[in-house]
Amino acid sequence: MSATEADADTGVDTADGTGQDLDELCRSAERLVRLAGPGLSRLQLTSGGTVVVVEWNGAPAAARPPSAAASHGGGGGVGEGEAHEEEDTRARVLSPCVGTFYHRPQPDAPPFVKPGDAVTPGQQIGVVEAMKLMTPVSAQTAGLVAELLVPDGEPVEFGQPLLAIEPA
Repeated sequence: MSATEADADTGVDTADGTGQDLDELCRSAERLVRLAGPGLSRLQLTSGGTVVVVEWNGAPAAARPPSAAASHGGGGGVGEGEAHEEEDTRARVLSPCVGTFYHRPQPDAPPFVKPGDAVTPGQQIGVVEAMKLMTPVSAQTAGLVAELLVPDGEPVEFGQPLLAIEPA
């Protein structure tokens, strides 16, 4: 979707510098994120001197609202009335490389971990295959597996969150 299409769909008028207040701009960004689906990794809307940027690594969790950051004109300050999200304190296990993430060592084997399992630092939680090379993925912190963020057998990017751990 081009910036022009995004502007037309949301009613944001960026051409003449007039536009919506921050709340409306954020609602427009949220609508576009829902329409674009999980493939979207960055969205920027501008209205007058207000800029809203929505960005994440990997697909956003369905239950978590998109993260929106706002700044005004050249000041770069945080706008009044900006919505604040609840802070997510879960640790993330990140992909060490680009490849395909697998939850299990072999197709017929049980998964390394599943939600609710306790993990310790250094414990293997999966593998990333890149060009027939299997790279082990390990937990960096102790805790309980809260959420598997990437389905088994899905392509991943370097640094993409694979798993969320609720610290012990």
